[in-house]
Amino acid sequence: MELRHPDIRRYAIDNRVEMRIVDSKSGRECAFNTRGQMRIPSENKDLRLEDLLADADRFEILAGGKARVLTRDQFADVINEAFRKRGFAVHKDDDD
Repeated sequence: MELRHPDIRRYAIDNRVEMRIVDSKSGRECAFNTRGQMRIPSENKDLRLEDLLADADRFEILAGGKARVLTRDQFADVINEAFRKRGFAVHKDDDD
């Protein structure tokens, strides 16, 4: 599953969770709140979300005061499963 901004936003809203997406190599990160609003917590505001999503290696889902740290594949699987349960269409990579 390709990670896309609209899917991540919808997941945050539907599940009322906060999320953090991090590229450990560059230090870039962004966060989504429970309303699907994205913010960039660092001073580097010149960030393209598409680039970050392509390079990110750490995904955190924050719910109930606990953080669940996931790999890219695990994060995609969590979103994919949530969408399947709700009957939403899931975006696939061209490789699949």
